[in-house]
Formats: sequence, structure tokens, C-alpha cells
Amino acid sequence: MIPSATLRLQINQTFAKIGLDYTKPVQEISQPYAQVEIVQQAAKMDIDQGAGRLSVDGEAAHAALSHKSALGLVESVAAQTRQVVMEFISSKSSEGDQLAAINKASIADIASQRYHRGPSPIEFIGPFSYNPVDVSYTPHPTTVSWQVGGADIQVTPHKPEISYRPGAVQAYVAQQNDLSVDVRGTYMNLTF
Repeated sequence: MIPSATLRLQINQTFAKIGLDYTKPVQEISQPYAQVEIVQQAAKMDIDQGAGRLSVDGEAAHAALSHKSALGLVESVAAQTRQVVMEFISSKSSEGDQLAAINKASIADIASQRYHRGPSPIEFIGPFSYNPVDVSYTPHPTTVSWQVGGADIQVTPHKPEISYRPGAVQAYVAQQNDLSVDVRGTYMNLTF
């Protein structure tokens, strides 16, 4: 009898596994603020406000109250004198017309007119009236001038502060590799 052999070869393989522990690198940068110093010079403003001009003319008011100046009084007397002279010439002309008629009544009328005429009509004091005092004011122009002061700026920069911690990688075997060979089957009525 021929021995029977039924054999089966079984190979099992397990791959190795590698694990990695990774630590990230850390970089820190801090930037201190720059130091800024500003010195502001004040601007200058000049205002030129001179005194205004006030003019008060009370001559018309004084004249209305008969407080005339010497020149005003002479002008007033001269004007009244002209008027009296013109009236005198007119009256003499009228008398001449009356005398030309050669009438007794005319001579009596002239005498009566002269009697009732009275003294010289020249007045040194005029009639009282109201005239306001003339007041005028002229303001002085205002001039404004500016002078800009400016600013002095000083900047002191600071370097950045940098710190760096490098990362790390650690490798380890998470699973070992394995190879197993196994023969299975029946040989000569033996099962193995």
C-alpha cells in the first residue's frame, strides 16, 4: 500500500510597526514697543488790536444852545447884518417912493414906521433848538498772525526678542515582525 500524504504548508507573516513620537518646535517672538518722545512747541499767535478812533463833534449842539465859537458868532452876526442891510435898503427905497409922491400923509407914515421899527434887529444869541452831538467811531483793523511751533519727534526702536525650542522625533517599535511556517496535513494516517 502506498502511504498517502496530504500536506499543507502554511506561512504567516506579521509586519513590524514603527511608532513616532513627535514634539513640535516652538518659536516665540515678542516685539517691545518702540519708545517715542514728542516735544510739541507751542504755536505763537499775535493779535494787533489797536485803539479805535472816537470823534465827538458837539459844535452843532453848542450852537443850538447859543454857545457859539468865535468864528460861528462872527458868521451869525455877518448873516444877520446882511439881512438888516437888505431890509434897510428896501425900506429906504420904499421911503423914497413915498417921498416922491410929496404927500403930507407920506411923511407922517414914514415917521411912524421909523418909530415902530425899534432898535437894530441884530441878535447875538440865536433861538434855542436841539441838535444832537455828532459821535462817530472808527475801529482799528485787527490783524492776526500765526507762527507754527512744530514738533520734535525722537523714536528709539527695540529689537524683537526671539526664543526657539526645536522639536524632537522619537521612533519606537510598536509591533515586532514575525514569520511562522506551519505544515499541516495527513501522513500515514497521522494528522498533524
